[in-house]
Amino acid sequence: MTPLARMAGQKFINPFGACNFIVTWDGEDVRELLAAIQCARQSTDRFIQDKLIEYILNIPYRHPRPADIPAFVGKPVWAVDRQGRALIGMPGDESIVEAETLRVATSTSNGHANGTATDV
Repeated sequence: MTPLARMAGQKFINPFGACNFIVTWDGEDVRELLAAIQCARQSTDRFIQDKLIEYILNIPYRHPRPADIPAFVGKPVWAVDRQGRALIGMPGDESIVEAETLRVATSTSNGHANGTATDV
């Protein structure tokens, strides 16, 4: 059992509580969010499984990512927390990474990240 799965078992009494946490997540810590997702995923209840997919898909709408973090970096970016961590990956294969590693250079008005145009 992973440390997150152990944490999920301690924090959430049941999959319904875990789903409630996902829906009401405050953006503070993606580790808690992942623990809730893992706890809810353990349920065999079809309703929970269907709702879990919906809840995961709606996370970016409730807590938009910073503008300099793309929605997809080889994997979907589901959430970025206030601690500088991001929840990424396909449902069932999520992981947590430092958000800083996902940041992209902001383009300038001429379309080049460093502000200089190149001759072609």
